[in-house]
Amino acid sequence: SCTPDYKDVDPEEAVKDFMERRKNYMDIYKEVEDDEGSYVKVLNYRKFVIHNIRGYLPSKVVHFTMNLHTMPRTFYLTRHGQSEYNTVGKIGGDSGLSKNGLEYAKRLAKYANEVIGKK
Repeated sequence: SCTPDYKDVDPEEAVKDFMERRKNYMDIYKEVEDDEGSYVKVLNYRKFVIHNIRGYLPSKVVHFTMNLHTMPRTFYLTRHGQSEYNTVGKIGGDSGLSKNGLEYAKRLAKYANEVIGKK
């Protein structure tokens, strides 16, 4: 198996457990509704339902999602560190990072280098 949940588990038992988990999720799953905002649905790795996506960044997220590979892999999404505009409640623009934003950028780079880069 490809998941640590089933390492050293009999394949038949792993399938049985997975199907039970899937059933549990299906029992409580609630599909997102159009009036709940923007969303992207991915159905069976092939069909994409895109609703109410507007703007540069949301469009980029959709493009990214539609180009994901179906093989298991980890991907990371992060926002920018705090900007100078964020500190005064201003949205938009192109300000530099605040002291906290610079610290976040440094820590993110360190994490990416030491953790993600080692995988």
